[in-house]
Order: sequence, then structure tokens, then C-alpha cells
Amino acid sequence: MNRRILCLFAALLLLLAGCQSSEDAAAVFGDPGLRHTDLSASQTTNTERVTTEAIPASTTEPVIMSGTELPETTTETTPSTEPAASTEATEPTEPTEPTLLPGENTAFHELIGSCDGSILGAVYNAPFSLGEPNATTVWNEGEFDRLVVYPRYVGSEVTAWQLAKDESGETVGKLGPVFSAVCADGDCIAAALDRPEGESSWLLQIKAPDGIEASLELAYNGRYGTPTLEYLTNPSGSNLNVSLPEIEDLSWLEEIIGANPLYGFLRAADRAGLEPWQAIYDYCEPLSEWDDSAAYTVYHGDMYEGTYYLELGRLRESYDSNEGSIADRLKAQHEAYERIGNSMNILQPGHKDGEALYVDLKGITVYNPTLLVKKVSVSVNGQSMGKFELTDGDFCTLIELDLTGLSAYQPVEVEVRVEESRCKPADAILEVWSALGGNISGAR
Repeated sequence: MNRRILCLFAALLLLLAGCQSSEDAAAVFGDPGLRHTDLSASQTTNTERVTTEAIPASTTEPVIMSGTELPETTTETTPSTEPAASTEATEPTEPTEPTLLPGENTAFHELIGSCDGSILGAVYNAPFSLGEPNATTVWNEGEFDRLVVYPRYVGSEVTAWQLAKDESGETVGKLGPVFSAVCADGDCIAAALDRPEGESSWLLQIKAPDGIEASLELAYNGRYGTPTLEYLTNPSGSNLNVSLPEIEDLSWLEEIIGANPLYGFLRAADRAGLEPWQAIYDYCEPLSEWDDSAAYTVYHGDMYEGTYYLELGRLRESYDSNEGSIADRLKAQHEAYERIGNSMNILQPGHKDGEALYVDLKGITVYNPTLLVKKVSVSVNGQSMGKFELTDGDFCTLIELDLTGLSAYQPVEVEVRVEESRCKPADAILEVWSALGGNISGAR
């Protein structure tokens, strides 16, 4: 009996020791069962977060060739309790603030934001619809033609010259400088410089610390009135290629549509990876008007209450009546083609006499002179083409449409409507250009 009691007592001691060892091990390494339960709870929380976060929807809108790039997205991997479920979640990043460049005037940056290097200064004109300016320097005061000059870079020299005119009103020189200042950080310069109808009487100039200069004649604008913002620009300040092959002097092209539209267009073509001459023929008929072609695009456009209305037609020289509206001329061309067919070579080589005349619309150029419009919607012949962001901080955007086989017997009607802007849509200013291709021959 004593042996049995001793054996039972020894077994009991061993059992108690084993239980204590298990508790100690759990305290040091953690209970595998509890560890699994905690991990499952963590996975459930993360999985719910992944499936409820917004993921950007895809778009079927036409491709925008040159515009604001969409923000980059970040991807994180989260454990999942469902083997077949995706472990990646895409979260849209917050829009980044415009970057203040080294040496950039904070007053300019607060008004304009990030922009192309060709812009050396801005002129903000009364009635100051973007907010009342806080000028640090006042050159002179007046009731009319008030403005505030914002140099882009600290250390810029700003001058105002009075233009000398001859009896015919042509500029023959400049007097002064009448006013001058050197920009410190936060500076902007107020003045009242008159803009008489029919001529310019003042010239603003800015010389940046690196020696690049830009100027702006303060001209009267009888079409839209004085714009909210104007810019002093020099294309050599941009980091994009703005040249045309085989042409060094572009001054004659500047005279066609203006310097800012021209160089803005060439930068837009550069951003889109387009050969500049081909971009001109596809997106900007005004710049190809010098070409001696027997076929040409005729156009008319105007801005009204926040929408630009553009009308286009394609004509062949020997079939063009040159009378009436674009619609009248297209109708007359159609009637002439019905009478004489292809006898005067209206068709491109390889097309058969009697086939319907058609045009192709590769895309459009949107010129945003004040940089205030941010997004537009486009329709062609009443059909929506989608919404497009305009290039942030530069003047031109090329929007690819790739429309083919449109009837050549009536005008192509393009509408570009302001969707987002820093000003009222009715106060926005845009210009829209394009060109037409198709089966109407330009060969002589």
C-alpha cells in the first residue's frame, strides 16, 4: 500500500510540473491558437478597409494629347483571409501643391502657381476679379486702366516705357523708362497705365536675374475687353524645344496668331511627341495658311457666354465660289462637283469620280491666354467628345479626336465649353483652332 501511495504521489507531482511548464512556454512564446485568432482579426479589419476605399474608375474619353497629367497612385499590399482575393489596393494621392521654384517671387506664385519657364511676369488687371491685390510699390494712381505687375523672380528689373508715335500712329521709339523697380520677395507693383483705343502707349519690360528679358505692349482689346491676366514671356526661358525644322526665324509665324499661341502650340506638340509641321497641318490651320495648296480649311470661331463656337469647312480652289458664308461655299462646291465631277481634280489620287466628299478631324488646339480655364468639354456636330483638362501653366492644349468620314457638304461644328475656371465662365477667354483632312485634294 505504501508503495502504491508513493507511486501515485510521484505521478501527481509530475503532472503538476508539466502543466506549469506549458503555462511558462505560453508566456514566453505566445499561445499559437491565440496568435492565429489575433492575425485573423487583423486581416478582417484590413480587408474591409481595402474593399471600401474608392478606386479610380477607368475612362473611355478620347485621348488628350497634351494636358495635365493625372496624379500618380500608390499601391500597398495587405494580407487577406480570402485566397482568391486581390491583395493590392490603389489609393489616389492628394493633389500636390504647385512647386515654388528657387528664387521665385512668392507674390507671383500665389497668384499664378506653377507655370512654364517662358513666363517671366504677370499683369493683373482691374477690376481684380480674382481678389483685391496688395501692392508693395505704387508707380502712379488713376481711375482707369489700373494694373498690378507681378515679376516672377526675385531680383527682376521691371520698367515701364512710354511709346513714341509718328503721325500715322506707328511706334517709332520709346521714352524713359518712366517708371522702374527691382523686385524683392513678395513684391508686386501697382500702376495706372492708359490703353487708348487703336494704339499702344505703354511698354512693360522685365529682365530676370539670369538676363532673359520679356516685354508686353499694353494694348486696347475691343473684342473681349482688357483680360484679367496678361503675361510677359520669352520662349527661350522654357525647357521644351520650340523650334521648327529648317526655320530659324519664326517672327513671320508670330504675326499670324501671336507669339504666345505660336510657342505655346510648339511646346504642346513637343509634349505630345508630335512632329511640329504635322501638328500644324492636323491641329492648327492658321499656321499653314502660307502653304501654296489648292485645298484649304476655312473656319470661323467666336466665344460667347463661356463656350467657343468653331465652324470648319474644306474647299478646293477650283470649286470654291468664294461667296457667302462657309455653309454657302460648301453648298456651292457640292453643286459644282455634281455638275463637273472630278474634271477639275477635286479628289485625292486613288479616289473614284462620283464618290461622296468627306473630311477628317484629327483634333483641335485650345489656346488659353489667361491660364484661368482648367477644364473644358468638347462636342462635334452635337455629339459629346468628353471633358478634357487643359495644360496646367501653359497656353496651348492639343486634344485628339480622330473623327473620320464626316460629310464635307456642310460645316463641321465644334463647341468647346468651359467646365472649370478660376473666373466666371462668361468672363473666360479661349481661342480654338483646327484643320481638316479627307478626300479633297490639295495637289495642283
